[in-house]
Amino acid sequence: MNYFKKVSRIAWLNIKKWRSSLRIIMIGILLVIFIHANLTNLIDFLNSVDIPITPWVFPFLLEWRSQKLLLFLPLIFLFSDAPFIDKNQLYVVLRAGRLSWASGQILYILFASFIYFFIIIILTILMLIPNVTFDLQWGDAITTLSKTNAGDNFGVIIPFKRHILDYFSPLQAMFYSYLLSSLIGSILGMLMFVINVVSKKSVLGIIITSSMVLFDVIIWSRGLLLWFSPVSWATLSAIRIDGARGLPNFTQIMVMISLIITTLITLIFWLSKKMELNELHAE
Repeated sequence: MNYFKKVSRIAWLNIKKWRSSLRIIMIGILLVIFIHANLTNLIDFLNSVDIPITPWVFPFLLEWRSQKLLLFLPLIFLFSDAPFIDKNQLYVVLRAGRLSWASGQILYILFASFIYFFIIIILTILMLIPNVTFDLQWGDAITTLSKTNAGDNFGVIIPFKRHILDYFSPLQAMFYSYLLSSLIGSILGMLMFVINVVSKKSVLGIIITSSMVLFDVIIWSRGLLLWFSPVSWATLSAIRIDGARGLPNFTQIMVMISLIITTLITLIFWLSKKMELNELHAE
C-alpha cells in the first residue's frame, strides 16, 4: 500500500505541473480549434433540421483519418519531454528510489492518456450544446447521418458509419473507443520515454511516434497492415466484428496491446536502473 501511495504521488506530481505549463495551454487551444473545426458543419446541419444529437460522437471522430491524426499529435506533444526530467527529479529519485520513480512515470503516462481522451469527449459534448440531447440510443440525428447522405449538403465531414450503429450500442462504442484510444496513447508515451532515454534527445521520439500516427493514415482500410499499426486499433471499423477476414478482433487487439505495454514497461524499468543520476538533471 505504501509503495502504491508513493508511486501515485510521483505520478500526481507530474500532473500538478499542468497548472503552470505552457505546453498544456497550447494543447488545450489546439484541441479546441481542431474539434470546433470538425463540428461546425455538423452544428449547421443540426440547426437546419432542428434535430438534437446524442452525445455519442467521439467514436466517429476516430473514423476519419485526418481528424484522428490531429487528435493524436497533441498527445505526442504532451509526452515529448519524457522522461519528464526537471530540477526536482533527482530529489524524487533519491527519496523514492529508481523503481518507484520509474513506476510513477509509467502511471503518469497512463493517467495522462486517459485524462487527455476524456477531455476530448467532454469538449465534443460541450461544443454541441445546445444541440445535445441525452439518450442511451443513437438518436435520430446520428441514425440519419449514418444511413443517408443528408450531411453532404452541409459539408459534414465526420463519417457516421452505419457499420458502427449496426454492431455497437452507444455505450459500447464510447467505451471501446475511449479504452483503446487511451491505451494506444499510453503506448506512444511509453515508447517516447524509452526512445528519449536511449537517444538522450526528444526529437527522435517525436519523429518515431509521429510516424506511427502517419502510418495509420497511409494504410487506411488495408486489412493486413492494420495488424502492424497500433494507432489503427483505436478505430472501431478496423476491428473484426462481423466475420470480415484480415482484421484483428477485439481480443487479439487487447492481447497485442498488453504485450506491447508489458515490453515497454520492462524496458523502462531496465533503463531506469542503468541511467546515471546526472542524467536526471534538467537540460
